[in-house]
Amino acid sequence: MNQPELHVTTITSPKSSLSNLLTAASLPDIIPKTQTILLKPNLVEALKPPVTTPTQLISLVVEYLQKNIPKVQSLLEKAQVL
Repeated sequence: MNQPELHVTTITSPKSSLSNLLTAASLPDIIPKTQTILLKPNLVEALKPPVTTPTQLISLVVEYLQKNIPKVQSLLEKAQVL
């Protein structure tokens, strides 16, 4: 069994920092190139972060996936507001 890894970066900008972390974690190598990925952010409540996932973060993750794993399909789950 593989030991968990911890990746740390200095935040210079949200986009470059997220890209550095996902690349350091070998995300493009881990995800099969034709895989479908479901992104389910915590957007259930109409509250500000940190209770919910910042929409900019989700946007940057999708952008990263499209750039680095172009054949992967990203699905974004929309939850109903309770």
